[in-house]
Amino acid sequence: MTSPLLALERADAFYGQSQALHGVSLAIGANEVVALMGRNGAGKTTAIRTLCGLLRCAGGRRLLDGADASRAGPEALNRAGVALVPDNRQVFPTLTVEENLRMAQVARRRAGGPRGTWSLEAVYALFPRLAERRAARGRALSGGEQQMVAIGRAVLCNPRVLLLDEPTEGLAPLVVQDMIAAIRSIAESGVAVVLVEQNMRVPQALASRFYVMDRGTVCWQGDAAALAADIAEVERLLAI
Repeated sequence: MTSPLLALERADAFYGQSQALHGVSLAIGANEVVALMGRNGAGKTTAIRTLCGLLRCAGGRRLLDGADASRAGPEALNRAGVALVPDNRQVFPTLTVEENLRMAQVARRRAGGPRGTWSLEAVYALFPRLAERRAARGRALSGGEQQMVAIGRAVLCNPRVLLLDEPTEGLAPLVVQDMIAAIRSIAESGVAVVLVEQNMRVPQALASRFYVMDRGTVCWQGDAAALAADIAEVERLLAI
């Protein structure tokens, strides 16, 4: 891989006095799908919160385009093209689907965020169900529909890298297949994707490189060929 688009280099992170990341190094290249896997509490969410600036690097560095961005906050990183879809989705319950999506467009214009090809029409093409439900309020949406809104809102920021925290958790199998297809389309549009998941099924369908975390460290990494060759060990690391 050439110089990564976004990376952590020996990063430490804390919640209060409790250390949650211990010297974590990982990298995401342009136009790449990278999977970050691990059991509950392994440090996956902490890692992507550190990548997007919600947590500071107490040690080590955060790199953006090869430059030190350790002091950059989430607003600056979002303006630079880093977007997060959190595991709780954060859909506004009293706003309609379309109002939720337009909020991202307004925020992007005010912040002077990156310009790109993603539009409201492109999001509706990606998720036809949202076009059907555009007048429905957030509180009336299913879990899958809320996830579509959250992802649609993030891509309307025209990100260079999209961080997805457990995007298929709790979704029905058919909805998971739709979500895989949508994430693949986003990646094919030129957006780098970091996919956080507890198991291998979704990452195997999408990612070219894989990291496994345990107790706040990266304990395994490799490409698809390495994963296939070391599948028993990776399954052991992911076992509850």
